[in-house]
Amino acid sequence: MFARSGHVCPEISGPRVTAFLNVITCLCLLLTSGCSQSARNLPLDQEVARQSLTTALTAWKDGKTPDDIQKGPHQIICGDHDWESGMRLVSFEILPEESSDGTNLRKSCRLEFEDGAGARSTQTIEYIIGTSPVITIFRP
Repeated sequence: MFARSGHVCPEISGPRVTAFLNVITCLCLLLTSGCSQSARNLPLDQEVARQSLTTALTAWKDGKTPDDIQKGPHQIICGDHDWESGMRLVSFEILPEESSDGTNLRKSCRLEFEDGAGARSTQTIEYIIGTSPVITIFRP
């Protein structure tokens, strides 16, 4: 990415930086796509948001990639650094807590991961889901 004395700087390169830049690019494209509406005017379909989160997490658990669901029939844009880095999702539970600002739904999930050595860990994650103009799921 950036060179210092002809060498790549390890602190600003790698798959996480690439994934982050891809997410930022997608967000910029969505926000500047020529739509005259502001983000606050984009309607949220809460049921579609919940179903989309289930679809995305099921795809991850089944071994699919974020690109698979973006190019698939549901066309969901998903940004999760653990998924993008190849972390294996063993199980998930979508928790009842949620909040909405009218444009995005914030939904908490309990995820169980397995690393390459077979060690398992559990995290509670919050996702931000939008449904207009396209379905987006991001982990802040």
